[in-house]
Amino acid sequence: MLSIFLFAFCVSSFLLPVTAQVASPAATLGFDDATNVMGLSRQFAESIINEYYKKNPLGSSTGLFYTKPEPLGGSELPWNVSANIWDTLITYSNLTGDTQFSDLISEALFAQADSPDDTSSFMPRNQTLYLDNPAQAQWGLAALSAAESNLVPSRRNQRPYFQLADEVFSAQTERWNSSLCNGILRHSIFLFNEGYDQSSALGMSSFFLLSARLARFSGNQTYITWAEKAFASAQKVGFISDKYQVFDRADIVDEKCVLDKSSSTSSNLGRWIEGTAVLYNQTNGNETWRTHLTSLLNTTSQFLLTSNASAPLIASDCKADNALPDCGIHARLPYIHSLSRIVALAPFTAAKLNPMLAWTADAAMSVCTMISSSIQTNGQELEFDFAKACPNDWSSKNSVNTSDPLDLTVVTAATALESLQGLLWAMERQVPQKTGEGNGQNANPDSKQGGAVHVLSTKLSIAVGGLAMVAMALVL
Repeated sequence: MLSIFLFAFCVSSFLLPVTAQVASPAATLGFDDATNVMGLSRQFAESIINEYYKKNPLGSSTGLFYTKPEPLGGSELPWNVSANIWDTLITYSNLTGDTQFSDLISEALFAQADSPDDTSSFMPRNQTLYLDNPAQAQWGLAALSAAESNLVPSRRNQRPYFQLADEVFSAQTERWNSSLCNGILRHSIFLFNEGYDQSSALGMSSFFLLSARLARFSGNQTYITWAEKAFASAQKVGFISDKYQVFDRADIVDEKCVLDKSSSTSSNLGRWIEGTAVLYNQTNGNETWRTHLTSLLNTTSQFLLTSNASAPLIASDCKADNALPDCGIHARLPYIHSLSRIVALAPFTAAKLNPMLAWTADAAMSVCTMISSSIQTNGQELEFDFAKACPNDWSSKNSVNTSDPLDLTVVTAATALESLQGLLWAMERQVPQKTGEGNGQNANPDSKQGGAVHVLSTKLSIAVGGLAMVAMALVL
């Protein structure tokens, strides 16, 4: 498996610019109708489980995804990317009320939460060579999404999802090194792992977001204190510049951080933005967090396709010859996941984000199609039917090439799902739940009566006059 660290530094251009003089996707594809969006989302969610996850090679680890079914050239995804996909499916369950995957979600999270002492979640023995702080934090964020969604573990004796996330937070606060760079997290956990002599924005932003969301979920001031500390440290190191540009990593030299400005990743930006939106919401509209949020949102243009671009912008770490397969798409998934949630947390961002999200969903629907494929293996012809399959490049609306290693992956399908279901956050400005809300695990850890909370009715139109009106206002 390629190092997770390498994948972390790939720029992805995900949101498409609103420049085309064409009909609004919200109007043409029914994106202003929650029922329609839910139906389309279900097709992708079921495809991810039935056509990818359930077709992993025999003996695969529970909770881990492969890029494609094995006969089609699939290989195990980096550990953190599987966490991203489960987070997407948890969000799907919450936004649509479809709980058919709840047991699989529970099995996946607890399988990967395994650790030698059962006190520091998401440090499984079989991932020791690839464990790092941002990957562990991503699994913690997925567990926290399950808690916010009021999902219930499949077995009564399992720890609450909130506890899994809190254990990650506790482990990372213990790793916080105040003597390095005025206080940082190293990228890697162990000395023998790549990235131990570096600090990464992916690690810092993930810890910041985890702290912010734990604060909002629990109301505990300790989490806010740590979120503030992480954000201030990121500014001092330069991961967030005075002009709110974001950068990926810093080398640790003589206990000081030397910032590397050669790469900038959209997934990092998404985490910084989501975290500031969470704290803006939790502090009832604090002006400091509003300023940070607004300034970081203006940086999203750094990751947009230009009008004459034929492919997404890529950083030096994401080679043009595909030396790092799929590097761009791995950053797109958490980026769109974060931006979708912001509209609900900070409604004033809707006018900027809703049209971008709608046109991204339109791009997904334009390129993702039903695919039937067959392959000869061991003298037998195997058939593969994908209800929804997507190419890697959405900018030129290319069709799926089944022989292209970057096309037809589970990550592209998950990104399309995130693009579609993200529209649902805006429809009634629903926000993730806090402790005690709803009727599931977090209201009563011993209860088995709860489930995902269906946060949306099925007959709603998108806020701010509908995406169609906002999108058309920007193109005129």
